[in-house]
Amino acid sequence: MKSEWQPIESAPKDGTLVLVVDGRGEMMIWSGLLLAHAMAESTPSHLRFAATHWMPLPEAPRER
Repeated sequence: MKSEWQPIESAPKDGTLVLVVDGRGEMMIWSGLLLAHAMAESTPSHLRFAATHWMPLPEAPRER
């Protein structure tokens, strides 16, 4: 899986957790399902998150 920023249109819509960023540089972790809903035209504008790009979450550190 790529670890570079990708256009939001290509974000997974299956519930996978991803890192997203909006045009102001604010980053959030979102579920693909929630993200699809938050960007839908039918969602009231005050509830929308205007994400522009996404990337997979990095792997968690492993205990030694």
